[in-house]
Amino acid sequence: MQFPCYADDTSLYSSATTIKSATDNLQLAFNALQYALFHLKLVLNTDKTKYTVFSRARETDSKLQIYSINGTPTEKVPHYKYLGVCIDDKFTFYKSYRQLV
Repeated sequence: MQFPCYADDTSLYSSATTIKSATDNLQLAFNALQYALFHLKLVLNTDKTKYTVFSRARETDSKLQIYSINGTPTEKVPHYKYLGVCIDDKFTFYKSYRQLV
């Protein structure tokens, strides 16, 4: 599990041989992060919490979901802008490329 931070942005990411394994690992790490923040009396802004499944597979399991500790599902997005770079779920960087052109 990787846990890079930059200013007030935090990312979690996981890789595994299956999307289900990666999602399960990510859920465990996300729960641990939320409990740590709770004990520090900090609150995670669930409205800003997003996740993306990066895969070269044609389809990903749409039933897989990441939940906050209060049971709220997080939003799955097809692309996400991180540190100024728009990364899409197929690693094409098309949106970043279009912004430069």
